[in-house]
Amino acid sequence: MNVKNLIVRSAIVVMFGSVFIVEAEADPARSRGPVKLRAAPDASFAVIDVIPGGARVDTRYCISNRWCRVIWRGSIGWVEYRQLRLLSRKS
Repeated sequence: MNVKNLIVRSAIVVMFGSVFIVEAEADPARSRGPVKLRAAPDASFAVIDVIPGGARVDTRYCISNRWCRVIWRGSIGWVEYRQLRLLSRKS
């Protein structure tokens, strides 16, 4: 884990208290429509990019308030869980 990721995770824990994290092994997903990739798990945070509808992303993990940390084209950010359709690993 690099320093930037550690700082972001620490900030998330401070903001949301202790959060329940569900770890995943980069599970593939597709966006349900244009989706905002955010800097942190809340709609008030900056938009890093907009993921087009149907685009494939890799989910790293999701937290209890229904946000998922994803990787899309080299960018790492947060997407609302309901905006994703999880795929089988063979898709």
